[in-house]
Amino acid sequence: MKKNLKSRIVISTLVALSGTGCGKANSSLQSQSAGKILCSVKNQLKNNGNYLDSVDTKAIQLKPLYGHVPLESKLSQDLGPVKDHELFEITVALGYRDSTKLQTELDDLYNPSSPKFHQFLSPNDFKDRFAPTEAQILQVKTALVANGFTLSDSGSSGILILASAPARTIEEFFHTEIHHFKDPKSHRIYSAPTFELQVPSDLPIRWVHGLDKQFQVRHHSIISTLEGTSKRQKSGMTPSAIKKAYSLNSSLDGTGQTLALVELDTYTESDITAYENHFNLRQVPLETRALSGASNTPGRGAPEVTLDIELMIALAPNARKILIYQGPNSAEGIIGVYNKIAQDHEAKVVSTSWGMPETNTPSSLLETEYAIFQQMAAQGQAFFAASGDSGAYDNSSQIAVDDPASQPYVVGVGGTHLSLSADGNYSGESTWADSSTGAGGGGGVSTIWRQPSWQSGVVSSNSKGSTSQRNVPDVSLNSDPKSGYAIFYDGKWQVAGGTSCAAPLWAAFTALVNQNRQNQGKSLLGFPSPALYSVGQSGNYHSALHDVADGSTNFYYPAVANYDEATGWGSFQGDSLIQALSQDPLPKTPTPGNGLNPPPTTGSQDNSNQNLGPVESCS
Repeated sequence: MKKNLKSRIVISTLVALSGTGCGKANSSLQSQSAGKILCSVKNQLKNNGNYLDSVDTKAIQLKPLYGHVPLESKLSQDLGPVKDHELFEITVALGYRDSTKLQTELDDLYNPSSPKFHQFLSPNDFKDRFAPTEAQILQVKTALVANGFTLSDSGSSGILILASAPARTIEEFFHTEIHHFKDPKSHRIYSAPTFELQVPSDLPIRWVHGLDKQFQVRHHSIISTLEGTSKRQKSGMTPSAIKKAYSLNSSLDGTGQTLALVELDTYTESDITAYENHFNLRQVPLETRALSGASNTPGRGAPEVTLDIELMIALAPNARKILIYQGPNSAEGIIGVYNKIAQDHEAKVVSTSWGMPETNTPSSLLETEYAIFQQMAAQGQAFFAASGDSGAYDNSSQIAVDDPASQPYVVGVGGTHLSLSADGNYSGESTWADSSTGAGGGGGVSTIWRQPSWQSGVVSSNSKGSTSQRNVPDVSLNSDPKSGYAIFYDGKWQVAGGTSCAAPLWAAFTALVNQNRQNQGKSLLGFPSPALYSVGQSGNYHSALHDVADGSTNFYYPAVANYDEATGWGSFQGDSLIQALSQDPLPKTPTPGNGLNPPPTTGSQDNSNQNLGPVESCS
């Protein structure tokens, strides 16, 4: 049974200000700090000529915020409303002030003919030009505080505002109801909104995270049967074997480069040290930057974190440091990690091996991610993501692709099976797809994102791909556990596979590219896809990348000549691709450009019937 909510339109900032005098006590405010926020907004708006001394509350209109009701809740048992006093920590996301200008800026940053080519922005530059204005941020903060929310300074930056409030306050502010649900398969109890959220139309709020407790992502790694002991490594590719197979013979080692990993679990430092000592590698400085709620005890995802770190070290053993950004496994945790990486702007190469089927990811999360990845691209940060380990069937039963690998401003990394000659040199690759386990390299066509222009013209009919939608992956690397990598985890040697191995290796490889470009006095590579697609369409393709074109499939999409949805452009031919990506300007680089399609009618949320709760008029 629904709660008998007395729905009300929460006053917007201007309405709040119309009855608030700066420097005077106001019983409606919860604290003196709230009064300071109100007065600050009032003064800023007044100075800009935007302050109204009186506001007609009848004119206030509500706008819906779609993508916040999970489809899974429709399939779950509704256990009824949460308790009024149950506390929720939420992340409120604002949009950019001018998305069109931001897209133009990105086009110029990656167009070699533009005078802005590779003139990447700092976080402060980005904030001044594209982020929400201080007045907009204060407007939203004021509305939240005036209506019972507590703000958190920790983690609030960029487009994000962190706040907390009891369920009743949240329900009234966003005009929704929050219920408990029971998943019919896992029997897990979770909470989620039952109606799409609504806010006053003058508030620049775009998305809200933290109310849907159903959503969690998975990691894309496969640890094979124990192959070794604590002292002896018996099988699996070693750092030197990886370099030999993929023709990395130069002295490049990541010197001066800072890399980052997105993690939702933690690791045991002694495992990393044992890996480095065994292969006579330098101990790369590791720095964990944990968000509130992140686990400090290794859990089920610890093998993922361990192999990510060790494989980055394998190719970049002299890196300045590796930053491990750690958050809780939730929508707000993921967004918080991405945002912190963008705001810190210390790591120029980033990898994640955590994801979720695109069709199971709320559109509110997809769009917030997209905004943050745009900022990373504008700042010259490269972001790699594992494409998934279920082949073309990312959600296990239907053809789908994985988020964030399918994001336009992310390099999606697929999987291959690697064959070596007797002396350890490259012999060939095929699409990773193991019919006995159902595991394979993720790839296919996005149902959310339109095709970015750097992908235009590269998709053939033989590949079964799309000429209008984003195709995944962009590149690939060995991911089959049968040709997997030696890692040291839980005090013993094991063999790892999965696209989780391919993504950090591609990220570490890109750190070598950046090192080489900086040695030549050039800019960083930045977001790699335009350059990679340029190489793929050039005469250097077959000397710089291994084209997997043997007809093998990821259970649906075949590996054909040139680009395909099974392996993308293929795997790197180390030194040759480094040189190709170090050319400046890069030849034949297409101008970037992409956009967000309207949310599909069969996505992770139900927008088709405008699932909005009842709202009383404000009179």
